[in-house]
Amino acid sequence: MSAIKEILASKRKPNEIVELLASTLARDRNLTAEIIQCFEDGTTAEKGDCMEAIEYVTKENPEFSKDCLDFVVAHLNDKARG
Repeated sequence: MSAIKEILASKRKPNEIVELLASTLARDRNLTAEIIQCFEDGTTAEKGDCMEAIEYVTKENPEFSKDCLDFVVAHLNDKARG
C-alpha cells in the first residue's frame, strides 16, 4: 500500500490525518501525483483530507503549488473541501 493510501486508511483523527499527509507531502513532492490519484478515487472524507493537506503544504511552501495548481483549480467547487 502506498504512503498516502496508508495514511488515509489509518484510524487516526481527521486532523491528524491531514497533518500527516501534509508533512509527508512536504518531505516528498514526488507524492503529489499519488495524493491527486487518491483524491480522484477516494471517499468524500478522503477528498477533503487530500485537499486540506495540499492547502497546508502550500501555505508553508508556496512553490509547492506549481505541482498541483491545475488540479486545485479544477476542484475548487467540489463539495469535499476541508
